[in-house]
Amino acid sequence: MTEESLTSWRQEYLEMKAGLSKLQIQLLKEGPHQLAQAWLLGAMHQDYKKMKGIKEPPVGQGYQSSLKEWFQTT
Repeated sequence: MTEESLTSWRQEYLEMKAGLSKLQIQLLKEGPHQLAQAWLLGAMHQDYKKMKGIKEPPVGQGYQSSLKEWFQTT
């Protein structure tokens, strides 16, 4: 993901979400500087995707569970 796309979701979230705290606004504008801030920003990104109806495919779909299975399919 590029910095430009990160900035665009942050700006859009600022405009669409009412009642953000000063810390949340600062994180959206400046980015995180600590691990806990990164967690909060990640939670806001998940909230943004939920509000926009963005669904990502499940992780791990289509992977073989063992090397033996992989050799049987090739």
